[in-house]
Amino acid sequence: MNMTFRSSLRRWWLLVSAHCDALLLAPGAYLTAAKWQLLGKRVRARAQFAPLLSRSRHAYDLWVLWKGSPQAASAPGTPPIVALLHGEVSGDELAATLATLAAEQVEALVIAPGNARADLTAWAARIDWDAGPWLMPLTAGDRLSPGAARAYREAMRETGLSAIYADDDRCDARGRRSAPHFKPDWNGELFGHHDYLAGSCVVRAGAASLMAAAEQTDWAAALVSAAVAEGGGAHHLRQVLHHCPSRPAPCLPLRPVPLAPHLPRVSAIIDSCPPGADRTGRRRRG
Repeated sequence: MNMTFRSSLRRWWLLVSAHCDALLLAPGAYLTAAKWQLLGKRVRARAQFAPLLSRSRHAYDLWVLWKGSPQAASAPGTPPIVALLHGEVSGDELAATLATLAAEQVEALVIAPGNARADLTAWAARIDWDAGPWLMPLTAGDRLSPGAARAYREAMRETGLSAIYADDDRCDARGRRSAPHFKPDWNGELFGHHDYLAGSCVVRAGAASLMAAAEQTDWAAALVSAAVAEGGGAHHLRQVLHHCPSRPAPCLPLRPVPLAPHLPRVSAIIDSCPPGADRTGRRRRG
């Protein structure tokens, strides 16, 4: 059975499964959409089918398949991308990450658990900083999409910022993808409470920045935050390039967030008149 036939068969199976889920979840709305489809009102039917199909557990699998074949892995390019791997995981998970990095021709430097400061200091002395490398902090077990390095390098040529981040999703040990995180464009207020960059980004940094981050407990987050602060923001690459076993949870704010000084002031006018009364507060007759 060739790959094209298997892909087509899987696409149809997922499509039928998504429609079955939609019918079971909302029979009335599904039959209404089907009626418009039979009457030839394709635009109306598509608009009504879309929110129903999106509720299926197969919706994201179908979306991934419809995205088509991934781009071919990029050849070694400039500027170089250096992945910094850390985290306590099994050998198989580390091997899976190293395999995707090798396919993308991305150099991988492993940071041993509990020895981050010494390892980062050693790697800082060995990285060729004259080549202007970008650093990619990853947790062992993370995987890159084919063509991720090329997509990042194209974004590097388009932006003057020091941090570029992409969308991500969850993946299990068998490589099955779920729970996509389609991220917003840069939002400084949100980033203050939820680091949605670390683990799915590249940053432009030098030896001094890496050494300073090595002094922090969460050196990866410190490295990303420093790059964001230096550039005044980050560039959003709207592609799912990272597949991660887990992702950091948002941090609840411990204190009120002050409003940015450039935001306009807003006044609210509340009408206190009861229903059926005129502006003097008296009830209207009739």
